[in-house]
Order: sequence, then structure tokens, then C-alpha cells
Amino acid sequence: MIRYFLFDLDGTLNDTGPGITGCVQYALDRLGWSPQTEDFLRQFVGPPLLHSFMTFCHMDEPAAQQAIALYRERYWAWGVNQSPLYPGVEGMLRRLGRVAALGVATSKNEEGARRILAMRGIEAFFSVVVGDDGSRPSKAEVVGELDLAITVAGVRCRVNLFRQQGAWSAAIRLLSESIPEMTKLGLPKAAAEFPGYSQGLVLITGETGRGKSTPLAAILN
Repeated sequence: MIRYFLFDLDGTLNDTGPGITGCVQYALDRLGWSPQTEDFLRQFVGPPLLHSFMTFCHMDEPAAQQAIALYRERYWAWGVNQSPLYPGVEGMLRRLGRVAALGVATSKNEEGARRILAMRGIEAFFSVVVGDDGSRPSKAEVVGELDLAITVAGVRCRVNLFRQQGAWSAAIRLLSESIPEMTKLGLPKAAAEFPGYSQGLVLITGETGRGKSTPLAAILN
């Protein structure tokens, strides 16, 4: 059986945070903004740039596109070099590559992602590298699936978005506001002992929506 491991890039393989935040500040400086806090700038690490500039800076799309152009001007001159591998990543990829096919899925520009991987000497580990080619601006469109938690009218929901037959579909589950007691879930008494284990591995498995997160919460509670 062929096994696959799919990795994100920013914040997973490479510590791209300093380069991203520095380039965002550069773009904002050029647009006349005052220096921003580190907490504000860290919001830009991960999400697509267009979404980030429009959401966090309240820009309209033309202004956000201008900010992105300035960001990329600085990124390719300086920021791209500020993305060291996290410790142990190369060794991990080397070991996993012996038993599985590896891939990268990122909302970053695909050409830029390949350039970063090549600069760090790890591009050869990956069978496929997929990013935004101009038609896939979000991670969901790159991977074809997205999990998230949202609150609608005060009700917490777990949402899985996925592409099916060329269209987007969604599976939505309502989340309880309180953690149920183990006895109400019908869990075996032995499950109450799990949090006390000092070593070993406990697996709780099942299909999506069949109840894994709720028992885990009850056990840990």
C-alpha cells in the first residue's frame, strides 16, 4: 500500500515568520502606515496575502493588490532568505521518504514555494509541490478540502468543506456548549484511566462524525 504525507510550508517545514512579517511591514511602510506590533504582523503568517491585507488592514482589493506587489518586491530581495528549516526537518523527510510519497500543499505562490524548497536543499524529497498558480488563492482550493470551526448566531459548528463532482460541498456538525460525562457516552470504565498513563499510545478511531473528539474531551475532563 502506498502511503502519502502532505505538508504545509510556512510554519511547518520552514520558519518563514520573520521574513513574512518583515515584508508586510515594508509594504505598509511604503503605503504610509506607521510601524505595527509583532502581534499584528504575525497574523499574516499562513493565510493568503490578499485575504490578510483586506481583512487585517481593511483595504479594498486594488489597495491590497498594491500592498502585495510591494510585499513581493521585498520578499524576493530579502524575505525569501529569512526562512530556515525547523530543526530536524531534513532528517524527518529523509526517513519518511523511504516509506512514503511526500508532497507540499501551500497557499504560497507555487514558483516561490519551489524556490524556497530548493534553497533549503529539500525539494528532491517531494513527489509533488502544489501552490497558488493564479487560480488557487486559498489552501482549500489547493488541497480540495478544508476543516474549520466557526460560530453562527452563537452556536459553535465544526465544518468540513470539500470538492465533490466539480463543486464545493460541506459537512456541518453542531458542537455542544458543555462537555458530557463519560457515563452518558457509554464509555468503558477503563477509559477514565487514560489521562493517568505516563507512557504509551492510546488510539481513538472512527469515521468522521462518529464521535472521537467528544469522548476525548470527556476523558480529559
